[in-house]
Amino acid sequence: MTNFDALSACSSFRDSINNKKDMKNALPAFVIFLFLCLPTSLIANNALTRDSDLPIYSGDLMIVDLSLQDNQVLIEQLKFIPGNYNKRRWKAHSQRSMDTDTFYIHLLDENKTRLFTTDFKFIRIRTIPPSLPSTPDFQTSDMITITNPLVSLILPFTNQVKFIEIISPEKALSSTIVEINQIKKARIKSTVEHMMPAPVQAGKLHFLIMANGFNYSMSTFETLASDLKEYLLTKEPFLSYAESIEFHIYSNTTDLNCDYNCNNIERVICCDDTLVTATAASSGYLFDEIIVIHNTHTYSGSAQLGQDYQSNSYSSYARIYSGSRYKELALHELGHSFGGLCDEYSYANEGFDNALCVNCRALCSDWNDTGSIQCQKGCKSSPYYFRPEDSIMLRLSLEYFNKASLNATYAPDGLIKRIEYFTGSLSNTCALTLDISDFLSPLNGISDTTPVFSWNEDGCATWYKLFVWDSNKNTIHAQWYDASNICSQGICSVTLASEFEYGTFEWFVRSWNEDEGLWTKGKSLTVSKDFVQKISIVSPSGTSETATPTFTWSEDASATWYKIYVKNMTVGSKNTQWYEIEDNYDNYPQVACQSGQCSITPSFILSAGSYEWYVRGWNEYGNGDWSDVLNFIVSE
Repeated sequence: MTNFDALSACSSFRDSINNKKDMKNALPAFVIFLFLCLPTSLIANNALTRDSDLPIYSGDLMIVDLSLQDNQVLIEQLKFIPGNYNKRRWKAHSQRSMDTDTFYIHLLDENKTRLFTTDFKFIRIRTIPPSLPSTPDFQTSDMITITNPLVSLILPFTNQVKFIEIISPEKALSSTIVEINQIKKARIKSTVEHMMPAPVQAGKLHFLIMANGFNYSMSTFETLASDLKEYLLTKEPFLSYAESIEFHIYSNTTDLNCDYNCNNIERVICCDDTLVTATAASSGYLFDEIIVIHNTHTYSGSAQLGQDYQSNSYSSYARIYSGSRYKELALHELGHSFGGLCDEYSYANEGFDNALCVNCRALCSDWNDTGSIQCQKGCKSSPYYFRPEDSIMLRLSLEYFNKASLNATYAPDGLIKRIEYFTGSLSNTCALTLDISDFLSPLNGISDTTPVFSWNEDGCATWYKLFVWDSNKNTIHAQWYDASNICSQGICSVTLASEFEYGTFEWFVRSWNEDEGLWTKGKSLTVSKDFVQKISIVSPSGTSETATPTFTWSEDASATWYKIYVKNMTVGSKNTQWYEIEDNYDNYPQVACQSGQCSITPSFILSAGSYEWYVRGWNEYGNGDWSDVLNFIVSE
């Protein structure tokens, strides 16, 4: 692959400084412009040809910047960096629940075959930190809705990747496929001294603490980061899992465009989210969560509410100031970014869905099994929801999480369950593998208006969803099926209750278990009275006394040609031949059909052995499905 044109990344520097103060935009934007737009000879320059096979995660990293605008996913930019993709949980990055916010990204080769798949979510809520103890509380909102959310995904890359597909299965299966050569690209300079191989470190949770604005006082940052690490490891649940948690300190000098007074609220810090992810990737450290320390003594911080920790967990990172209460604020913001916890104070009902947090519920009975016994009215943005015991999510002076926040096993999971997702063994995870290649029927155009949909059983699936829509993307069928009810001897089959009208359709299957859900690609289907149906074959079967047996099957009046396939199962050789109904071509033999049956005695002579054979019909509208198999033996 040729080198990427870094200048293409400079054509438009997107306004993603996240509503920071306009007066401070110019210098950071110029710094980033210089970084991206330096002559390519000054930027790390790899040919991206270290591997030719995916999935093998030893090629470069590809960072995909995505935005969600008017419910449409846009691929904003691709960034490439030398490095190694952390493969230790790549297959497990799928949601446990069948929700409507999960998107999938697929890397495709030139034939649009999937090489890599993972799921992700856009984070739509930014938190606002509590007021400092002993200071007036101006009762601002405690959360901000992100109207056009961004996300950056770190994915493996080799030169086999030609297309990117984005799909949202629960939103009418809308899909977008984009050729990577049509997407703006840039190369990121890596910090070589920090580069390390990609160890398979099952049993570890990795935090990355990064600097912003400490270029002339990096020793100050390193002291702050080291003290923060020690502080967090004295707090539960991190204390109990200290041996399984790694903190990495990255003395970053790249301007992340962080600033307080975001959204005109002084105590809110915003950064360029895409820059944060790219810079973390260039650090060379493993990371599941990110903490950015911004060099300011103005009390401020923020985090994205981390509901989706099993996918792109690093996207919901925490941002904190460098002042005197930075450690307590970091614990609070990690409660949001890593724990998905709500604030436990309330000023007004702002319409957020409080049921998304384990520590803010409509019913106190939800935390009966967590050890929490208190039930207090008011949390997050609703005065009508309930919170358990007071904690760091209420006031910074309470430097601990309550028991519901720690021990909850109900969605979206408490802190301990989240830590154990990263530190626990995934060896018992049963990974779904169903794909379009497992589809058995219907595979081509059919005339039967009540087709049987069948596919190979996925041994890890407990449920399947069959989805069919027409050429206008109108849903024809969408229904879940218990695998035990539709699967037998390795094959799953569903016959729809209502008949199809003639037309063009596309069908999909989603496999699901308690750990993940996976959609296949769609398979096109045309229903027309003119299509050849699946042929029923009659003979030979059993034992044939001749080496030139006559093959007989049921006639399809719409077929103009038949193809016969005979395979010697003893030695593996095969014979195939097309036969026409009318004698129009000298090079092809004619088949005789009468009284609803067709028969032919092929010219080839069969040696003694075991055989199987099939027949399919054809007309101007295409091939019919292959018949079922019949077996026979040619005796000595």
